[in-house]
Amino acid sequence: MAPLAVESLFWVAAATCGVAQLAILRGVLTGGVEPRRSSASPSAVGRVRRLTEAAWALLPGIALVFVLVWTWRTVHPARFPAPPTDNQSLLAPSPRA
Repeated sequence: MAPLAVESLFWVAAATCGVAQLAILRGVLTGGVEPRRSSASPSAVGRVRRLTEAAWALLPGIALVFVLVWTWRTVHPARFPAPPTDNQSLLAPSPRA
């Protein structure tokens, strides 16, 4: 695949995943409101449930960041110098071509 196509595909996929994750978080944080009870403050059980839902919505997002970083490093490998050969010591300057 052409490098430009790979780069474009990565950014389209990353943006799509980001938008989807934001939609999930928005749904968890704003949707699913429980009906109000006679008391003015929400129950402790409802708060714990909502925090648990938020944690389960954040966990895949955090995992997604690790996957995207891993993918980026795979697509763009770091360019390290070649290891020294048997005839070349670690401290000796490399021969000029």
